[in-house]
Amino acid sequence: MLFSEAQKQYQIRHYLWSISEFEREIALSFPNLRLFNAGYAREVHQFMQQLEKKEQLTLAHGLLKERYSDAAKAVGEAVSAQEQLLLNKCRVFSSNLGMKLDDDIAARRRTGEKIAFASKRKLQNAVTAKFKEKFGGQIIGERSYGESESWSVFEMKFCGWILSTHFEFGRHESLIEYSHTIESETRKPLPRRPDIMVPAMLLEQRMSWLCFHQLKHILNSEIDPACDAVMKFCGYFFDVAPKLLKGLEFEKIAAESAASL
Repeated sequence: MLFSEAQKQYQIRHYLWSISEFEREIALSFPNLRLFNAGYAREVHQFMQQLEKKEQLTLAHGLLKERYSDAAKAVGEAVSAQEQLLLNKCRVFSSNLGMKLDDDIAARRRTGEKIAFASKRKLQNAVTAKFKEKFGGQIIGERSYGESESWSVFEMKFCGWILSTHFEFGRHESLIEYSHTIESETRKPLPRRPDIMVPAMLLEQRMSWLCFHQLKHILNSEIDPACDAVMKFCGYFFDVAPKLLKGLEFEKIAAESAASL
């Protein structure tokens, strides 16, 4: 199989899995979306509370078609007029709710209240400990960086591919942002920077559970539950990854792809 076809097949599978996950989330009354204490996921969740179940499903499909537009196009789907209408309404709701939260925090601080948001270092240390505790047996590589920009990367191997999980902890606000990347173990130099090696093949990047990847405004008292929630979302993806990659194992496409580089 050519790499381009494998990439297309993977993107379609991930998109269809995301649809089934969002439909299940709605059917179970949002057991996971309610774990987001702030940010876009929380705003979507609160907006959906105002909708009938049919409209919730319509909005969910619209959100995923926007997020995975190439895969949606590949299966002949596009954002419908009704989906677009709900997406627009959701964006307005999200913007208003986000500004209200910022205003509330500012007002509380003006009264002298000390709001103990978690530091980047505390979040990074907690995420690292939780990730190793839950998935340590699968980790084959690890990188991290602190100070002004804090991030951590953990590497696993699935079906011959390197599955990297990236965590970032923000510059100016208390947050955990995570995403997954599937890439080849083989590397190649950048054309204009031969001193920099990059993956020879990148199957997909910046993936997350559904289309949500941030937990924001995390208080010191919320570090453990926030980290547990992120580990839960990562676990969903790690559990399904072998199924999504079945038939797309690296060794089945490496020879043809390598010849074309």
